[in-house]
Amino acid sequence: MVEEVKQIVWLARLLRKFPKGKKLVSSVKRRASLDLAQVLHNDVIHRMRQLSASMAENNLEVGSERAIEVCTACSKIMTNLLELSPHEVHCCMKVFTREQGTTSSGKVATLARSEPYDNRLVEANNTDEHPVDDGNTVWCALLGKSDGKHTWPRFKCFSCGDLYNAKGFVCSRDDWRDHYRSTLVFPICHMSNSRTRFCEIKGFLAFDSSDKNAFGKLPNIFDYKEEPNKYHSDLSKKTLFHIGALLADTLSVFFEPECD
Repeated sequence: MVEEVKQIVWLARLLRKFPKGKKLVSSVKRRASLDLAQVLHNDVIHRMRQLSASMAENNLEVGSERAIEVCTACSKIMTNLLELSPHEVHCCMKVFTREQGTTSSGKVATLARSEPYDNRLVEANNTDEHPVDDGNTVWCALLGKSDGKHTWPRFKCFSCGDLYNAKGFVCSRDDWRDHYRSTLVFPICHMSNSRTRFCEIKGFLAFDSSDKNAFGKLPNIFDYKEEPNKYHSDLSKKTLFHIGALLADTLSVFFEPECD
């Protein structure tokens, strides 16, 4: 597959040297981008806008439904790009919950999951909340904390194609192996200071799959524990990273009124 892609790129570069070739390459690029653009515009952005409106109206019931629709649309983009079925990649939106007057870092709670649902069950007391201080590796890597085994610098994305064989992975969910093996997680950030560009993480947009390397050959964060700059540089060369970051950053804009 990689060799085929290289051949296509080489052919496109060759065709650009000719006037009619440029038009052909442009036509192919526009057609190849059409499906992505349609889903991003009609499904993702429209649903995010509706979610923002329901949040502004404090309509929790409608907001919950819209959040599910946003996750489903985000999952649809990923499955379209990866040529996978809707059952092979799931997306969820997670937010921080904190109790006033406590010194804990709070909990990470699942706000919504994409449809179709997998066989994940909501845990005791009808909640799906996990304390940040428990040392979940994903949250710690994105927050720049210690998970009990490693003190992580703050990363912009958590990518791993085989959590089963990731040395030092910690998860507060005991049955995580039953639900995912590959994961791709982005922080949902609120820029609270425009001068310093400081971003406070308000939640996460997470994609996961029970398949190994479901998201292709993305850099494995465990190979870059002390090299965040190289990791981010290698990620920047991958389309899926930019798509996922675009979705999380766009979502953060709609969340900002609720983050003040």
